[in-house]
Amino acid sequence: MDESQEEWDITDEDERYFARLSASVAEMKVADYLAKHPQPLKDSNQLLADFQDDLKTETIHTYHETIAGYQALAEGLDPLLNQLDDDEAFRVKREYGRWIAFVLSINSPSDFFDTVLKSGKSLQEAFFLSNETMSYFYQVGRSFLQEKEFIKARSLFFLLSHLNGGVYEFWLGLAIAYQELGDVEKAIAAYRRSRVLKETDPTVDLFLADCYLHMNVKQEAEEYLHTAKEKMTKSQEFAYLKPKFRQISKKLKALS
Repeated sequence: MDESQEEWDITDEDERYFARLSASVAEMKVADYLAKHPQPLKDSNQLLADFQDDLKTETIHTYHETIAGYQALAEGLDPLLNQLDDDEAFRVKREYGRWIAFVLSINSPSDFFDTVLKSGKSLQEAFFLSNETMSYFYQVGRSFLQEKEFIKARSLFFLLSHLNGGVYEFWLGLAIAYQELGDVEKAIAAYRRSRVLKETDPTVDLFLADCYLHMNVKQEAEEYLHTAKEKMTKSQEFAYLKPKFRQISKKLKALS
């Protein structure tokens, strides 16, 4: 067995990686919370206690979803690699293997994530995953959406959005998967995140209008549909969205 194959087959200690990824999410949530609630601890014991329960639940969810994301990536990546030339496939395998091996070598997860946060790096950058390799991971997720494998798509895009939260396509893929699975509230949250990253694109506004229609919230649906129309009229590149716009408009009228 050659070196690249050994790197590719690292699986025994995957849980350590995802436990650490979950810990990083927990630490960031704690930091965000403390920044928004600077009052003395004695005045907010119950609030903090409630937050800790929520944090525990969120961390457990992150743990399980990232495990599932890794499994989905491992399943979907092989067929994609078979379509690449040998040199490119080897490069992706090498980066993938080094990603896992690098994380397993970290002795102090807290120090590592603290350094990453202070440097302003994404986890993708910290793990030396190139944009090209991440684009292949994205293609796997997109294939899951096209094949209506929405649970796998959700898990993979959840993982990718944690590796790099600044990529529009990762949040959009996650939101679509949530919506297709009927988890409209999480879909809305993910759509809003993607909307911030690409404000001129009306795609997300249409999806948000559709989500609010599903929830029978007419005012929000009308506002997002109106915003989408304004953006679509500014550029012909969004002409392909007209059928979706007409479909949602028809559903909105039926709700009136």
